[in-house]
Amino acid sequence: MEETKFLIVIGLDIEGYTNKPIIQQLKVQKKLEDWVLKASEEAKLSDSGVAPKWIDTGDGGFLIYETDYLKSLTFFEIFYRELDRHNDDVKDEAKILVRAAVHCDDALHWQGKLGVRYAGNAINVCARILNGMLRSYSNQVVCSGIYMEKIMQGGVAVKGRRMQDYVDKHGVGHAVWNMQKVPGFGVELETDHLHEDPHEWRFES
Repeated sequence: MEETKFLIVIGLDIEGYTNKPIIQQLKVQKKLEDWVLKASEEAKLSDSGVAPKWIDTGDGGFLIYETDYLKSLTFFEIFYRELDRHNDDVKDEAKILVRAAVHCDDALHWQGKLGVRYAGNAINVCARILNGMLRSYSNQVVCSGIYMEKIMQGGVAVKGRRMQDYVDKHGVGHAVWNMQKVPGFGVELETDHLHEDPHEWRFES
């Protein structure tokens, strides 16, 4: 039986993964797995009674969950806290850098022959904006326009600035926002990479 579910999709991309030796790729994947699990547990992403689903892509992956979209902000804080602690303790060549994107949307959920399946654009849109991220910013966090509209209603201490729209391979334009919480996660953008009308949205706790 298909059900409509409101999904939050977090995409993670390990920078420079392809150029790492296989043994280093393994180490990075294990770290990523540990951080995703820790952040998911501490952010209580299973509160809906449905465990988050991880779709592995080799150089990262997509985390899908069905609870409050605001929990993704807690997830990012914990995830990047653990990443920063790791990077503070290792040499430059062992540092791990991860870009992130987040999107939310309705999707059809059903139990398929290969396990839980989803139909809809929630995962696809997250993948598009993750793929379109600038390579010049390490550990950047971006979100879709739909997600930022939700954040506007949440009254949380986060700063969003609209970036130049990303046009995917199908010619579809996507509104993308740089997201930052200080302290917490994200980066500051140079003005050259902002939308011509960047609308800064800022919420103070």
